Amino acid sequence: MFSSFSWFGYSKQNHRSCQEHHHVCLAMSTRPLNDAEISDIRFQLNELQVEHRDLDQVILHLIEMPPPDELLVRRLKKRKLLLKDRILQLEQMLIPDIPA
Repeated sequence: MFSSFSWFGYSKQNHRSCQEHHHVCLAMSTRPLNDAEISDIRFQLNELQVEHRDLDQVILHLIEMPPPDELLVRRLKKRKLLLKDRILQLEQMLIPDIPA
């Protein structure tokens, strides 16, 4: 199922996408978001969630294939944690600040 899946090309492409939006996201966090920015964040969030789910499948597949490539599994798990952190950051950006 995953033998023809070009995992590293896919993740590098998404990583570049996150880097391109990083500065925009930092600037957006200091003021209210407009509709276009909210739409962009939701799009990024969706892409990261899809990649996160794909990583689950790839990791399970690698673990089930004897012998598992331990180094690759560790790298994918690390990428999965980074994705989860970025997903949480984007989700927090979508929650409006409530004045105290």
